[in-house]
Amino acid sequence: LKRTPNCNQYKLPGCPRDFSLIYGSNMPTHPKECSLCMKIREDGHDTKIIQSGLC
Repeated sequence: LKRTPNCNQYKLPGCPRDFSLIYGSNMPTHPKECSLCMKIREDGHDTKIIQSGLC
């Protein structure tokens, strides 16, 4: 079940130091939702979260 990351909760460009691995629809595993949000803003793609943890 894909879900949209909640990027509004992060004051980018910085991210909190917590690590909770997520797997995005752009295929790589990201160290946390905030880093996925940074990638979305950088690339402009509508990437979804496929699952939490390693893939």
